[in-house]
Amino acid sequence: MAPLRFGLSGCGNRGTDVVRAVRSHAHCEVAALHDPDPEARARLGENAVVRARFGDFEAMLQSGIDFVVLANPCGDRLGQVEAAAAQGVSVLLHAPMAPDAATASAMVTAANAAGVKIGVAVPLQAEPMLEQLRRMIADDWLGTPVVVHAMTASDRVLRTPPAPGHWQRDVHRSGSGALPKLAAESVHLTVWLTERAPMATVALAATGFTSLPEDGAVAALRLRGGALCTFASSHLCAGSSLAIHGTDGSAHLIPQQSWFLGRKVFRGDSFDYQQAGVLQMVPRDLHDEPLAGHFELHGRFARWLDDRDDFPCPGDQAALDMLALDAMQRSIASGRSETVQP
Repeated sequence: MAPLRFGLSGCGNRGTDVVRAVRSHAHCEVAALHDPDPEARARLGENAVVRARFGDFEAMLQSGIDFVVLANPCGDRLGQVEAAAAQGVSVLLHAPMAPDAATASAMVTAANAAGVKIGVAVPLQAEPMLEQLRRMIADDWLGTPVVVHAMTASDRVLRTPPAPGHWQRDVHRSGSGALPKLAAESVHLTVWLTERAPMATVALAATGFTSLPEDGAVAALRLRGGALCTFASSHLCAGSSLAIHGTDGSAHLIPQQSWFLGRKVFRGDSFDYQQAGVLQMVPRDLHDEPLAGHFELHGRFARWLDDRDDFPCPGDQAALDMLALDAMQRSIASGRSETVQP
């Protein structure tokens, strides 16, 4: 089948990552670029060899694309989703989906009313190892999940402070706190891996070093069934980690390495856990290009549109996950535990 053609809105760092990612397969291709900044769209257009470049989003929608990818500030997207839905164009959003749960819900409502699909790209869901971990948990390899720890930190705004008027300093465009900005991916990932809904949370935030409303935040979250999670986000350091502990085993992931410890062996497409009761180290980069290309999210979204695959984070699920992030922000403001309200 011919690859689907998509339009990309947002020609900054994320747009560059999108162009690089879709080169790993032939399921879709970047056919058009949109960005209000002419220099940004010209720069990415030259690098990506894309001639169709638009300063007007509506004009890009009418250029014959099959779907649109939004890699721009999350607070700019609701009108774009509504415009795309009105044109019958499906939408893939990069996490964080929206600045708040109400906006996320409005996006899903617009897409559903128009009969188009909407999904959220959560980067770690593109990794074959994470897809295998999901299957290991579903197959009861680590028993019942009981504790999850996630940390996401980026010090970009500390090292290069955004100037006054920059979109990162506008809470309506970028979100109001460190958790919605940095931990959305971890929340989506935790719900996807454990298949358990968030129930209640309590959170704290710190301020004073950067020009953003929050320098960092940490939240404790209880999932349905009693599993406890912590999510830490910071603009003052750099790094990421994810650990899931169950009654029979555990998995830990950091950027370059991962390790697994369980009570039984597991045969998988990405790697084999070979000896029960023994800590096994596995590199995150397994150099399996065909497998990585299969799970690449823009290509997987294209196959989902053609009903040839599923998609790990559909918009309706992502909007439900956003309710947990909203509850975390309410807890920071109230100083109390908050219920995740549907």
